[in-house]
Amino acid sequence: MSKDQTCSSCKFRFAQFRPFPVTLVSLILYIPLIAVILWIHYLPPKAPSTSSVEKSLGINLTETWHNLGAITNQYHPYNSRANDHVRQFLLDEIKTIIDRNGVGGIRAEIINDRETNVIFPQGRLSIYFESLNIIVVVHGREDLKGKVLVNAHFDSVSTAPGT
Repeated sequence: MSKDQTCSSCKFRFAQFRPFPVTLVSLILYIPLIAVILWIHYLPPKAPSTSSVEKSLGINLTETWHNLGAITNQYHPYNSRANDHVRQFLLDEIKTIIDRNGVGGIRAEIINDRETNVIFPQGRLSIYFESLNIIVVVHGREDLKGKVLVNAHFDSVSTAPGT
């Protein structure tokens, strides 16, 4: 074989499984995929339109969307400083809602429960728990025959900014 002639398998030498071609193909495939995942993760969608929902249900979705963003802007596991900020934000928002909507003789009260303590015996170990509950009692015009409980967790696991 002369120098000018090349074997047919040597023509596609770049596409063989060697470190550089494999790395290049991997980068070409993975960089756009990772960019899309990061874009979805860090750029939440815009707040939904509130015109029809606000007229029919009286709910401002834009305000609700911004509140959700304020609660979930960082990780806030139980007993963290960030969770204390979320708790205070929720207390302030609840007070605002009660002041704005507290009409018609309906009385509402906020119970800021930081006094409930529990000790769980676990074999030779005991687990101490202090409550961070926020309880809102809305008194109706007439006594209800049943009881209603609305419950939500506002802390997150240590690896996610959940609500």
